[in-house]
Amino acid sequence: MPQIVSYFVIPLVLLLLLVNVYFRVILVKQFKFLKEQNIDIDPKILMDKQRREAYFSKHYPQHKDRLDAFSLALTKLIRYVVIGFLLILVSFLYIYFSR
Repeated sequence: MPQIVSYFVIPLVLLLLLVNVYFRVILVKQFKFLKEQNIDIDPKILMDKQRREAYFSKHYPQHKDRLDAFSLALTKLIRYVVIGFLLILVSFLYIYFSR
């Protein structure tokens, strides 16, 4: 059984790598647009939905959709990284302790 799990890890790592590259390309494009528009964002507000929406509506209402898309992509990237790390960690722990 550990050998089957080890065959699961390699495609999982490759899939997570592809998803990471995809989200980074999206984030770089959106970040480039935000920098061209001279939009300055406090990184602390990106993860707090209520503060983020209030800040964007007050300071940058014309770019609210772009800012929401940027913060959503960043949140998804962080979520996928954490989930992927936990899946790989659990797989390796299972392989290690089942021997």
